[in-house]
Amino acid sequence: MQERTLDICLGCALLGLGALLWTQLEGLPVEGVLFPAALICLLAAGSLALIARALLCGSGVVDFFGETPARQWCMATALFAAQCIVAMYVSFRLGMGCGMLLMLFLLSPARTGRSLAGNVLFVAAFLGALEIFFCRIMRIYFPENLLF
Repeated sequence: MQERTLDICLGCALLGLGALLWTQLEGLPVEGVLFPAALICLLAAGSLALIARALLCGSGVVDFFGETPARQWCMATALFAAQCIVAMYVSFRLGMGCGMLLMLFLLSPARTGRSLAGNVLFVAAFLGALEIFFCRIMRIYFPENLLF
């Protein structure tokens, strides 16, 4: 498939998704609308930028998997699905932490002790930032599951 066609179709689909999500904001309190509305506006801006880039730039053929083997992408997709299920039913923190760490390990070209330590630090910092932003500042708490 041509890159230009794919970008235009995806941009239009994301604009449609943004419009659908915008209709769901009706009836929410003003405090609860601000964050989702900002994300929807960013989604629309990104979609318009994608469409503009497709119209202004040349086109090429899209190599979907790039240099990454298709088997590795399929494993990443299965891992992501498992991560979501564990995060929803077992423990959000455990599912997200282990899932992100395994995903980084799977897709990383260098699998050394140093890269593993860097990935652990990145995941810990990312989950810490999520905890601070959502739980402490926004007062939106993670789901309570079987574990912490």
